[in-house]
Amino acid sequence: MKTSLSTFDLLAIASELTSLIGRPIDKVYAAGASLLIRVGGRDKSFIIASRSRVSITARVPPNIEPSPLRQYIDGCRVSGVLLPFFDRVLRIEMDCGSLIIELLNPFNIALEREGVVKWVLHSYRSKDREIGPGKPYIPPPRFFRDPRFADSFLGVKRESLGRELGLGRDLASELCVRTDCGDPLIAWREFRSMIALAVMGPREPVIQVINGEPAFVSPIPFKSIGGELIRFNTFNEAVDEYFWRLEEREAANKAAETIRGEAAKLESSIREAREAVAHNLEAAQRYRRAGEAIMRNLYQLSEVLNAARRLYAARDLSGLRELGSSNLTIIGFDQVKRSLKAVIDGEPVELGLSESPGDAASRYFEAAKEAERKAKAASETIRKLEDKLNQLNVEAATRETGFRDSVRIVYEKEWFERFPE
Repeated sequence: MKTSLSTFDLLAIASELTSLIGRPIDKVYAAGASLLIRVGGRDKSFIIASRSRVSITARVPPNIEPSPLRQYIDGCRVSGVLLPFFDRVLRIEMDCGSLIIELLNPFNIALEREGVVKWVLHSYRSKDREIGPGKPYIPPPRFFRDPRFADSFLGVKRESLGRELGLGRDLASELCVRTDCGDPLIAWREFRSMIALAVMGPREPVIQVINGEPAFVSPIPFKSIGGELIRFNTFNEAVDEYFWRLEEREAANKAAETIRGEAAKLESSIREAREAVAHNLEAAQRYRRAGEAIMRNLYQLSEVLNAARRLYAARDLSGLRELGSSNLTIIGFDQVKRSLKAVIDGEPVELGLSESPGDAASRYFEAAKEAERKAKAASETIRKLEDKLNQLNVEAATRETGFRDSVRIVYEKEWFERFPE
């Protein structure tokens, strides 16, 4: 799937954008990392420049805002559109400077005036150049031969055409399908013919669909791609439709990813709440059995506690275990809590020297009620979380269509013409 326009594509785009020559720029908007430029005149046109494309668009993305670039180019008239060399760099020439759009990595847009950068989308420095306001504009370095010249094809292996000549994989593959790439001169001539079609026409703008999904957009059909052809009157229309579908899918995927993340958190919370319910219900049963065991043996435990108090007062607990019986086992004594640890009727209990067996039973029954209260609260939390999860699943469909619904189709009047600036 094509994710960005190639140099071949930009040649066709530049050719079609020459229809804007003589018209003024009157609006510039930022839409995330993209720019939306309105060109005035009798029929207003919108140019979108993003990391994947430059083209006329009939769609306005959501969440736009005025761009600082407008103060530099408002009212400037387009005087030309060109690719200064065979690379993914398009220049929109104006009577007030040049807007340079680099569909490279990193993607960037710069306004050059008399060789100096006046505005730039992203200032940065690399080992090859520095881009920033007030700096001389330096074109991006090129690490390939210029394919416009026949001698550039000489000695280039078939598998290296895309890299060594800067053609890219798709154009190199198409050349080899059309010419077999056995003779470099024949390959160059076919390349020149394809470039002529892209620049001068006649173009046959298409989206090529494979397995029901748009996979490729080009100013002419590519035999190497195949698939079903959807034809358009202009290449700009084809590009706008193709990348709109791509952007819609990307927005849907991001929405789905966000929803999956939120759903995973909710499911994790639901699992924790269910574990809390099980833990507290088990604890409530354990506390209640302990309280009931104490209540069944109140007299016996009263005698044992009295004996334990006497031993504690005498500071001699050596005979503590001898206080046990057939249904009572003395486990030990907690010096800090001053409590007797025992197992009565098979249930582990803890009896404080300062409390009666009845008080100890009440304490266990209260602990059972508290555990049941926590289990009930956790169950209510589960219900709320499950409701929220169900709502999230319903919301998923809405989010996936949200981008489509938020995009405006531009006809005669723009909904944002009175956008505050």
